[in-house]
Amino acid sequence: MPPSDEAVLKATGQSWDQWFAYLREKGAMELDHKAIVNLLATDGEVESTWWQQSITVEFEKSIGRRELGKTSDGSFQVGVRTTLPVDPDEAWKLMTSPAAAAIWLNGAKVPTEPGETVTDAEGHTYELRSVKPGEKIRLRHTDAETGETSTMQVSLEANKSGTSVNFHHEGLADAGEREHKKEHWRTVADKILGIV
Repeated sequence: MPPSDEAVLKATGQSWDQWFAYLREKGAMELDHKAIVNLLATDGEVESTWWQQSITVEFEKSIGRRELGKTSDGSFQVGVRTTLPVDPDEAWKLMTSPAAAAIWLNGAKVPTEPGETVTDAEGHTYELRSVKPGEKIRLRHTDAETGETSTMQVSLEANKSGTSVNFHHEGLADAGEREHKKEHWRTVADKILGIV
């Protein structure tokens, strides 16, 4: 899901429609991804590299160049969000508890030290890449059958109704795997809500 129109306007001074019109006017439909990013950085005066990439990706989607969820490196990603009716501290305790880990890590315990690797009930492994207690945890997932790796992140953010829990999975092989993971994370999110 792209950032809201309000978010892009606040961060860059222009809405999505304004950026898309600007890029069309500059001939960006004929440019590759890197050239569009460079155009935004120089002529468009977008200082944030994150916003340069985000605007480029959304523009590419709008002109049908990019498949939904496809990143600039050719892999796919997916994000699923749910809201827990508790404050962020309680949400973190829940997400790192054995009950929640049984759901989102398929029975593995949540690793606590970067570099620590745990194995789930089906033999898939998860290596902790980084953790910011109370906010996010990032893991490298290795599929037991194929040996393929991808990156999973769970992040928390306070909102008016409690705490948003964001599941993000990147480095997926293709659109089919993206759809499979989208359903998987939706199911996980529903099950997590059921244990609050």
